[in-house]
Formats: sequence, C-alpha cells, structure tokens
Amino acid sequence: MNPHHVLTPRQLCRECDPDSLGFTTTDELQVPRGLNLQTRAAEALCFGLGIQRRGYNLYVMGEPGSGRHELVLQELRSRVRNEPAGDDLCVVRNFQDPYAPRWLSLPAGNGAPFVASMQAWLADLANALKSFERELVAQAIGSMLAGLRERWAGIATLVDYLDALAGDLLQQLERLHGELQDMDQLESWLDDPGSLAGRYQVHLLVSREGAEGAPLEYWNGKGRSSLFGAIEPRIQPGSGQEDLRLLRAGALQRANGGYLVLDAENLLTDMELWRDFKQLLATGRLEPERSHSGTEGVAFAPMALPVRLQVVMIGERDLYYQLAEQDADFLRLFKVQVDFDDRLEWNATNQSAYVTMLASLIEREELLPMRVEAVARMVEEGARLVEDAERITTNLGVLADILRETDYWARQAGSDCMRREHVERSIQEWERRASRVRERFHEDILRNNVMIHTEGRLVAQVNGLMVVEAGDYVFGLPSRITATAWLGEGEIIDIEREAQLGGALHSKGVMILSQFVGARYARTRSLSVTASLVFEQSYGPLDGDSASLGELCALLSALADLPMAQYLGVTGSVNQFGEVQSVGAVNEKIEGFFDICVARGLTGEQGVILPASNMVNLMLRQDLVQAVQAGRFHLYAVDHVDQAMALLIGLEAGQCDEHGEFPLDTINGRVASRLLEFARLRQEQENPSRDDERDKHAEHD
Repeated sequence: MNPHHVLTPRQLCRECDPDSLGFTTTDELQVPRGLNLQTRAAEALCFGLGIQRRGYNLYVMGEPGSGRHELVLQELRSRVRNEPAGDDLCVVRNFQDPYAPRWLSLPAGNGAPFVASMQAWLADLANALKSFERELVAQAIGSMLAGLRERWAGIATLVDYLDALAGDLLQQLERLHGELQDMDQLESWLDDPGSLAGRYQVHLLVSREGAEGAPLEYWNGKGRSSLFGAIEPRIQPGSGQEDLRLLRAGALQRANGGYLVLDAENLLTDMELWRDFKQLLATGRLEPERSHSGTEGVAFAPMALPVRLQVVMIGERDLYYQLAEQDADFLRLFKVQVDFDDRLEWNATNQSAYVTMLASLIEREELLPMRVEAVARMVEEGARLVEDAERITTNLGVLADILRETDYWARQAGSDCMRREHVERSIQEWERRASRVRERFHEDILRNNVMIHTEGRLVAQVNGLMVVEAGDYVFGLPSRITATAWLGEGEIIDIEREAQLGGALHSKGVMILSQFVGARYARTRSLSVTASLVFEQSYGPLDGDSASLGELCALLSALADLPMAQYLGVTGSVNQFGEVQSVGAVNEKIEGFFDICVARGLTGEQGVILPASNMVNLMLRQDLVQAVQAGRFHLYAVDHVDQAMALLIGLEAGQCDEHGEFPLDTINGRVASRLLEFARLRQEQENPSRDDERDKHAEHD
C-alpha cells in the first residue's frame, strides 16, 4: 500500500497569477455585449425559443445567483424586437349570451382607435336620433352604421361584431327611443353601464400601440387575477347589467402572441392555479370557470380566449426533478430544460471569460475599477466558493455582493480603485458579521466546557471534523468521537442512532464500517465483540458519513488498545474495503480544527488527516498555508484506513500474509489478536462442558 501523502503548501491552494491576466485595472477591458458563462444553457435557451411548437415550453433551472433571470430576459428582449407585435385585446357584450362577454382581437394599435370610433358613433347616434320620429330611427341607424363598417372593413372580427351589433340594436329600438327621449346629459348616458350606450361600449384591456416587437411579460406571482386576469365584473344593483369596465387583463392576456416568464415557486404554491395553467397550455384556450354574482345569482364569465404564447418557467433544479417524477403532464408541456451550471472548469479560456464577467459586473454596478491583483484574488475566491481547485463559480449574485462590499471598503480607505487588500477585507468582514455562532462554539471548547484534546495521545478517542450550517454561513469544528469494545455477539452500536439523533446517512456509514471489521478480521469465525460509537457532547441531529473514517479509527484503537494522537483531526468516509472516500466542506473542516489549535498554541505536531481524493478541493486560507509552510501545521492525505491508523498511532498498520494473518507487532495484528481472544472466550462460555473435560484430563495427568 502506498504511504500517505504529506501535502506541500503549493497543494493547499491554487493561485491565480496576476501577470497572466494581461491588464492593470479592469477599466482597460472591453466588455462585449451579451457575455455569459453559460454556453450550454444559452444554446438550450435559443433552441427552446426558436422551435415554436406546442409543448416546447422551457424550464430554466439552476442555483439562485447563477444569472438565470438575466440571461432569459436578455435573450427574450433581443428576440422580441424582430417578431411581430401581438394583438390589442378588447371586450364587448355578447348579444347571444349577455353573461359571456366576447373578446375582440385587433391588430396592434387598432384597439384605441376602434374604442374611440365607437364612442364617437354612440354620441353621434344619440344626438342624431333624439329628434327623430320613431319610424325613422331604424333607417338612420343603418345609415350611421355604414360609416363604421366602411372604416373597419379590413378587420374581419370587427365586421362580424358590427353586424351582430346592428341586429341587436334593431331589436332595442323601443328602448333606445325611450332612453334618448329621457336623456338629460349625453355624458351620463354614455357612462352608464346599464344604458344601451353601456351595452355597446367597447373596453380596451390590452393595447399594443407603439409596441416594438412581440409581447414579453414577467409574472410576479401576486395572486391569481394578476395571471389570469380579473374575470368577475360587478353586477349593477337592480339592473342585472354587468359593468365590463371592471374587467382587468392579467399576464396571460398581455403576453398572448409572445412570451410569459414566471418563477416556478410562485405558480406552484397554489395547486389549483397550477392545474388551470396546465390546462391552458394543453388546450391553447383560456376558459374561465363561470362564477355566480349579482343579486340575480347569474353565472358570468367571458368566452374562451385563444392563447398562443411560449412559457419560460424559472425554478430550482430539485423542483424540476420532483415535477418530472410526480406530475404526468409536466414533461409533456415543458419539453426543453435549460440547465445553468454552478461552476466552470478553471482553464485559460474560462478564466478569461470569468475575468471579463467581473469587469462587466463592475461596469454595471458603477463600482471603482479593480486592480489586477484583486481580480486574481477574485478568481481564487471563485474556486473557493465551489470547493474545487479545478473549477470556478458561476454564481454572479455572490460575486456581485463581494464586489459591492469591496468597493465600499475601497472608498472607505479613500482609494481610487479596488485592491487585493480590499477584497480580503470584504471577505473577512462578511465572516465577522456571520461568525457569532462559531465564536460561541469555540468559546465552549477553549474553556473546556466541550472536551477536545489537541495534544497528547488517548486510546479510542479521535477528533472527528464536522461542519455546522448557520443560515448561509458554514464553519468547521472538531468533535470528540469515542469507542468502546467488549466481549459480545458481533454488534456495533451507533449511540447517535439509538438516541434518534443520527440521520440515515450517518447510520449507513456506521453499518459500512462494521461490515469492514467483520470482513477483515473475522472471515472464518464469528465476530465476538460488541462495540459502541458516539460523538461526545453532541446534543442535536447529526447526519452524513464524513466521520466514518474517524469512527473506524476510534473503534480499531479500542480493539488494539493503542493510543491515538489527539493533535490530529480526521475527516473522510470509508467503504467496505477500508478505502477512504472524499467528503464535502473539507476546507471548512480543516480550518475549523486549525483555528482551535491556533487559539491554544501551535505545537508543530498538529494537523489534519483527509481523503487523498479531496486534494483537488483544497482552497485553504493563506494563514493556514503559511503555517504549513513554516512547519507548524501539517496535512496528510490518505487512501486507506491503514494509512490513517499508522499516522494516528505511530505504528505500522500491517499487511496480511497469504494465510490471512497479520504480524503481531502491527496495529492490525493487535486488533486480530484481540478479536481472536474474544472468539475463544465466547466459545468457552457457550461450551462449558469442554472446559470441565479439559480440567479432568489435567488432574488425571
């Protein structure tokens, strides 16, 4: 087996060389329009918007701050400029069904002129017919309608409506004559929804006059009516006449003929709203349910409105997979997924794009220019944010926050540009604002309220490294893991699980290590040991398997009765073969143990054992890197539990021979010998007659 790796300072944090960036300050950089770091997502977005087929709506997924909304709206604003404007939308009476108003769709810009021409026609009609004899009214109406028909002859929907209006008006001659005879003021007659003027009024709900390109709406999630429109106008008391002026267009009516952008969480908070929205996408028709209103209890709703639009829904990645699994309609209606990555490979090409994006954010936010050394530090922080020395973040929201705060500290210092020390200050100040909880944990450890040893050696005790999440702040802490072992029946007790504090992943980790012990040391005999594992002074829920390496080391130390170094912290998970696997938040875990050691005083022995596969994730703080460089702190990367045990105990782990036996003077030899002794004792307890026979033979001899 390969020995463990002693990590060098260069392996602890990848640095960005300022000289490789090729500028002095960011104001020297040319920022191209439309720049983004999401090539795959941009291509998927263009495809989805371009195909223009039913069901090819888009679900845009990714982490908050990834620039999803910005890229979607930027692409749509560019696209709609070159597409035809949508229609104006008016609502009028339905003369066949007075409780189901009609929609009138007119070419963009015609809605307001048509409303005005109808208003003028009604005024002219009233003035002209007020003095007409009853028998001449029908003739006059026909003559006056001819002018309207001639003006709007090119729009078929208006011709049909005017024909229907003419037929209805002829049936209302008696009422019309009576109203005109009793009319005191023209304005009040025209404004009365219960009059015949109100019956023939046209109400403009959506106007595209002056619009440049296709409709584009972003729904803010503020209620059903803001999406579907207000479709329940008030009935006028005593008249039974609905006032269509109280109708309001929603985002769907305004987006008709174009694009609707919305956030998935806003839509899915109301499952009835989601059901009706799916029906609209499936049928292409907005069909409101009839509702009862007014003193007469009439059922009222506008007629179905044909809807042609493309929906771009923005949401979390987990929500997409949940909908795909649980909603049979979802994938049929949202055929295009636009997946925003949260990281990019850190290579020369992507580094250049990343730096240009930083310059774009600085320009957009009107911040001070940034010096190249500070930009290099931002590149390094981009890798730190994704815990990967080979990747950089695409989370523009977090980067913008750092830049704004860096600008603040630069201005506070009276600087004309943002420098590296200002970036460092912004990161440190954010941590200081968030670190109250961490300080309380540290205080408990340093005052020995929580028992953590950072010097000396103890049997069956190890410093496991864990992380604590406090909102968006994550920090590492050591936690003492202890083990006990005694003669038993092959059971390893997970005290956290028994106390209902351990989660499923932690319990899985304990079960895996128990299988490793049995498979390695008791292949041909029963595992005659009972053991227990616990995180001491842990009072809350605990989950994850990242401590299983530490738990296994504590258990082996208990079995071998060999003390382990308390000046080393341990993180890593193990599989059934004892191989050490990578864990998350490795930087925070290492730094958490380092901070406790610094507070107590570095001795030159202290350090951390971590999985070798986590070396690629190391982006550690400079003070820790400097301590390693000075030989005051150490990092050891291991591939197998044997390497970790050799480091912790200072004795060779030992390899088994062709007979499966370990050398007695090794760690594994001590463990195997102890388990063999347990097996012998258990056999004697289960077969006491054999002991009596041996005693008789001994007396006879």
